[in-house]
Amino acid sequence: MQRRLGRAHAIVESRHEHLRRTSRPRAVQLDRYAAYLRTLNDDAPAAAHTTGRGAPLAFIAQDDLPDGASYEGHIAQTGCVPTRHNLHDFFNGLMWFAQPRIKAALNARQTAQIDALGIGPTRGGMRDALTLFDENAVLFACADPALADALRRFGCAAPFRIARAFHRCARRMEHALRGAHFRRTR
Repeated sequence: MQRRLGRAHAIVESRHEHLRRTSRPRAVQLDRYAAYLRTLNDDAPAAAHTTGRGAPLAFIAQDDLPDGASYEGHIAQTGCVPTRHNLHDFFNGLMWFAQPRIKAALNARQTAQIDALGIGPTRGGMRDALTLFDENAVLFACADPALADALRRFGCAAPFRIARAFHRCARRMEHALRGAHFRRTR
């Protein structure tokens, strides 16, 4: 009987220790989220980047996006990018700093579509295409016509040469893919 109570006590103690250990990291994680947004917002004014309609760039918690507001429209109008505490939005924030003109151009085109068609149950073809580009595109700028041609044909005699050139020439926009890559490799 004593042995059984000892086991039960150990299980209860173990569960209590688990709760103690996990509640503190959750609080720290929430604090890190606030610190993350503060860091983005501390850096944004110095970068002087703007959205598709010229609003100064800032970052807010996703929960601060007003009900019924479109994500892209809110960014264009207010400059505030709704940001969740995950890798997808972490890389999206990096892209706003690394490729601000591309992000602003995409935002301008998305909001032009919203202005023309409104907000419906789906984004529509153009907004879907813009989102796919934003989250998955790799831009290949290359002065060597042979490399560009080989990439267009999806085949080449020197794949390693193209791979090396690709890494030198590519501009990455694929914040969604980067986040997925990090989740898979951890």
